[in-house]
Formats: sequence, structure tokens, C-alpha cells
Amino acid sequence: MTKACTKCRQLLSAKNFNKNKTLKDGLSCWCKQCHSEGNKRYKQTEKGKITARKSWQKWKQSEKGKRTIKEYSKSKVGKIASRKAKLKQKFGITLEQYNKMFEVQGGRCAICKKPEIKRNNKGTDIRMLAVDHDHKTNNVRGLLCDKCNLLLGHANDNTTILLNAAIYLEEC
Repeated sequence: MTKACTKCRQLLSAKNFNKNKTLKDGLSCWCKQCHSEGNKRYKQTEKGKITARKSWQKWKQSEKGKRTIKEYSKSKVGKIASRKAKLKQKFGITLEQYNKMFEVQGGRCAICKKPEIKRNNKGTDIRMLAVDHDHKTNNVRGLLCDKCNLLLGHANDNTTILLNAAIYLEEC
């Protein structure tokens, strides 16, 4: 069976049309390619963006959406995608740049030179080294274990406090 697309006017086989039970022949009026192009154009309009956002929010709140997102976030692919997004958003670096820094540091903390030993919240995996960055310039300085990262954080990256702490420890 062949059908003419009402958009591009081409005569195409039935497999080139989406199903539509409301029409007599059970096929959409537009071919799949025209339908796809129309959807892309619509999604670029402001109304299309709003509709897509609302549709996404509604789907996320549905039971199927919640279940799918939960399963994806537990999957290896989902974990990697999440890590990539967080690195890019928070520090402006890619996972490849993180991995290169990790390799250069030999998988060890830039301060104590030890590998990370702290486990994630579930206690199942060793945490990744934390990305240390200057809070004023947001420049990445290196990778730190949890303890050293907290040390710098509690000292507010203040070298005077850290030097005074080192002198204190030497004197005691």
C-alpha cells in the first residue's frame, strides 16, 4: 500500500507513516520525516519549549517516570552521565579532564598523597577524589581525598590558619 504525504506530496509506502487509529486508513497524514521535521520546528518555538517542559515535568512526576529515572540513575550509564553533568556544571571540566588529573596524581590526594578511602553514603563504593577549586576564581587546583578537602574547607582556604595549625602541631 502506498500513500501520499499531505505535507511533502510524495507517494510513499505505508511503512513511512506513523499509525493513527483515528483516520480511515490507520495512518498519519504526514510521512515520518515531515512529522519529525515539524516536531523539531515546533519544539524550537517558545510555545513548543513550554509544552515540552510541561510534558517533561508531568512525565517525571508519573509513576513510570519516577521508576525510569530511578533505574537510570542506578545504572552505570546513568551514574557516568550524572558525574559528567556535575563536573561540567560545578567546575567547568569534563570527565576526561578529571580522569587525566586523576592519572597525573596517580589516583592519590594532592595533599596527603593517599588514595581515597571514604565510601559513598550506601557504603558500597569508594568515593571519587574531590575536585578542589579556588572559591573566588573557580579555578580547579587538583583532586583531594575527603579528609583533606574538609581540612581546606574548614580553614576557608586560608593559608595563615593552615600554617598556624602546622606550627601548633609542631610545638605540641
